[in-house]
Order: sequence, then C-alpha cells, then structure tokens
Amino acid sequence: MCIAVSLHGEVCAAFFQDNEELINWTNRQLRTGAITCLGDGHEGIWNIMAKIGEDYQRREVLDWYHLVENLYKVGGSNKRLKRVKNYFWSGEIDQALAEFCWSSPKSGC
Repeated sequence: MCIAVSLHGEVCAAFFQDNEELINWTNRQLRTGAITCLGDGHEGIWNIMAKIGEDYQRREVLDWYHLVENLYKVGGSNKRLKRVKNYFWSGEIDQALAEFCWSSPKSGC
C-alpha cells in the first residue's frame, strides 16, 4: 500500500509498504488541526490511523463510493436507502443513523 501525506496543503511525504515509518513521521509533525484520513473502509487503514495522534486529533472519513456500497449491504426498502443516502450527502448523520434504530433491538439507539 502506498500512502501520500499532505501537510499544510502540500504533499510532503509518501510511504510504500512502511506503515510504521508513516505513523512515526506523522506523529513527529507539528499539527494545528485535525488529521483527516479519507479511507475506503479497509480495516488496515483505520488501524494505522488509530496509532496517529489522539482521538480528538483525528477525523476518519469513509469515501462516498464505499459508504453507499455498505449502505446497500444493510438493505431495506429503496425508498429508505434513498432517504438515508440523501441524509448522508447533506451531512445529516444523526438523521441517517436514526433510520436504522428501529430495525434492531441491539442497535443501541
């Protein structure tokens, strides 16, 4: 896996199959805001991010293609899936998640 790192709007480092160096390099950088990772949902990406900074310093974003792909795996009526997709697109995350609260008593809603 190859990962390029952008810092202050500039790509300034790239790492090919060297996750530990990526983690170490990133943790040595001076940060003024959150670190954003745009990932495809692969567990390996989130495992790397978990080692960078503290929870409050990270923003983990699932890309749109994979979000929708996983949404359709959840299933339900096309009407509900379209509604949830629109909620996600509009940034209304709580409303999107609320659509699934009734579907499972174990959902924690």
